[in-house]
Amino acid sequence: MLKFNTKQNIYDVGKVKIGGQPGELPTVLIGSIFWLGQKMVQDANKGLFDAKVAEEIINKMQMWTDVSGVPHAYDIVGTTEEAFSKYIPFMADHTEAPLMLDAMSPKTRMAAADMVKKMGLQDRCLYNSVYKGVTDMELAKLKESGIKMSIVLADNPKDNSLEGKMKVLEEALAMADKAGITKPLIDTAIPAFAPDMGTAVRDTFHKGKIRSSNRLRHGKRGHHYGMGES
Repeated sequence: MLKFNTKQNIYDVGKVKIGGQPGELPTVLIGSIFWLGQKMVQDANKGLFDAKVAEEIINKMQMWTDVSGVPHAYDIVGTTEEAFSKYIPFMADHTEAPLMLDAMSPKTRMAAADMVKKMGLQDRCLYNSVYKGVTDMELAKLKESGIKMSIVLADNPKDNSLEGKMKVLEEALAMADKAGITKPLIDTAIPAFAPDMGTAVRDTFHKGKIRSSNRLRHGKRGHHYGMGES
């Protein structure tokens, strides 16, 4: 069984524990919801969606967690601030699972973080994401929000090798620390499959040591796969 020599951290996000040695805790699966093109989303800019279908997805996810013992979380994909203003309250009211705030626009991500602060949901939210290139303004807004967990991307477009990613990861971790992130989940986008697991293990680098982060299923370039529903 794969085991890392470096001590592994375990983080609490809401009622879910993330991290630890491979196999110590169940893999947390994060599924995207309200992603652009999902059939239940009627207007991505206005945040209009079929609430009945969304609730069915949430109930199905909870059912599979109850049956399998595998915890889950939701990657809320928002195109605009208005969309997040609809999505976040709905998800907070219909599930106790952790919520990830995901947007391509920094302005939209910052707005979502501010909403979470006003709703008092910081302890069950993850930010997606901190990476080289995030501005000081966004880092300040993230710190102000009180969110303590974030995906930290080791994204190096100029060098996609492990060595290239490690070059930018130290800087990205320092940025996360500046933003008040005490629970970083590092995504190198380089899967290493353990023989006793069916999901990818993300290797992480912190203070000169390699350690494992939580096992998360990702799509390309750090984006999570959809939930298999439309």
